[in-house]
Amino acid sequence: MSIKDSWMLDMFLLLIDLLVILLVAAWIFGFRVNITPSLPVGIYQLSSEGFARDDLVAFCLASENPFSVLADERVYLGPGSCDTGLRPLLKHLIGLPGDMVAINPQGIMLNGVLLPNTVLSAHNSQDRKLAPTLLRAVSI
Repeated sequence: MSIKDSWMLDMFLLLIDLLVILLVAAWIFGFRVNITPSLPVGIYQLSSEGFARDDLVAFCLASENPFSVLADERVYLGPGSCDTGLRPLLKHLIGLPGDMVAINPQGIMLNGVLLPNTVLSAHNSQDRKLAPTLLRAVSI
């Protein structure tokens, strides 16, 4: 190996080291990258401040949640840091303490008002049948 080749290899390895350090630091400071179609692709930063309606929230599906099993079987979520081994979800917050959220065949209702574009779908984006959602109201 020539000196020039050795120098280039050293620079490449240094660049890889710096990239790994940058990614670890970004993770520690709460930065997350979304590459899924569920929200705009981008870099998001986690915050522990209070919540407001329409904030983005990151959360894990509980292992006893039937959607956790479905997400794992159909590979909706890749591997991640949740207890289930899956990636956390990133979604808009619609309900706050004191709100009533209900799911029915017409869509999601917040305090008796139907939210636009929330009608339940019988199939996913790959045209695979979805199990019926439990229709219920939840007081937050």
